[in-house]
Amino acid sequence: MRCPVCGSDGSRPLFEGSFYLLRLCLRCGSNFQVRTGTPSTSYEREYFTSGHRNAYGTTYMEDEANIRAIARRRLEIIERMIPAGGGILDIGSAMGLFCHEATRRGFRATGVEISEYARDFAGREFGVTSRATLDEVEGPFDAVTLWFVLEHMEEPRSWLRRCRSLVSDGGIICLAVPNAAGALARFNGSLYRRLRPQEHFFEPTPGALRLLLKASGFSMNRIEYFGLHPERVHLPDWTVIRTLQRKLRLGDTFEVYGTASL
Repeated sequence: MRCPVCGSDGSRPLFEGSFYLLRLCLRCGSNFQVRTGTPSTSYEREYFTSGHRNAYGTTYMEDEANIRAIARRRLEIIERMIPAGGGILDIGSAMGLFCHEATRRGFRATGVEISEYARDFAGREFGVTSRATLDEVEGPFDAVTLWFVLEHMEEPRSWLRRCRSLVSDGGIICLAVPNAAGALARFNGSLYRRLRPQEHFFEPTPGALRLLLKASGFSMNRIEYFGLHPERVHLPDWTVIRTLQRKLRLGDTFEVYGTASL
């Protein structure tokens, strides 16, 4: 029962799910599953339609405008970190919206997506090239991105080392992950238990992810906090409270931008 983030074997139980025991790492504060069964999640059509609607209130493509706006914000950061026209590998590329936005900005973007449904849609609708596995792509790339992907991996260190092998020296890695030290996880455990997706093998703290990246050949350059939901911890949803939540690093999610070590 070692923590997949820091490797410690010291942990305590948090709660029991339908096919796993969730434990809290006593060293780094990340939480992780010890699985007693197999998740039933399928990443095909239902995941992006009814599954997405159940989780977020809309299907994936009904949320297209918002997803593209987030992609553009992220790409504004990325284009200050890599050469114009650089190559981007988007792991977990879904329906291809991030890759499509990257292409519009002049990057060379390739996706990796396990869902055949999503790969076909991305190619047909947006001309995005998506591969089924990392074994089908060849680097080096100027940037590798994983937007809410890493937490699905049982062995994140192996995945990050594979990413490092695909990034040129001085290239970058960009991630978004849930925050195990966010307001929801810290101050409303009962709601956190209900909302935490069962397919997330682990959820890290920012400090733990920094150490994991360092061990995998990356340095963390920039971190930003999102998922600001004061109402989840019984506070009014006011701008001033959201601002304070961000300053206190209590967002329920965070984004990291790091550089491949030379």
